[in-house]
Amino acid sequence: RLSGATLGLLANGKTHGMVFLERVAEHLRARHAVGEVVHVTKANASAPARPEDAVLLATRCAAVVTAIGD
Repeated sequence: RLSGATLGLLANGKTHGMVFLERVAEHLRARHAVGEVVHVTKANASAPARPEDAVLLATRCAAVVTAIGD
């Protein structure tokens, strides 16, 4: 269940990635009452998330959604 849960959004750094993820978060808020949302954007699509960002998402979020933008 996502009600009240913290959701992580991990964009890959391409154009419109976070825009798409924000739309997903809007739907999850409306349908599942998601609580706080944590936003992380990678420096570029081919690089992994920074270690500190991975720790942030793993420790604060009940679920993480990632997406490719273009």
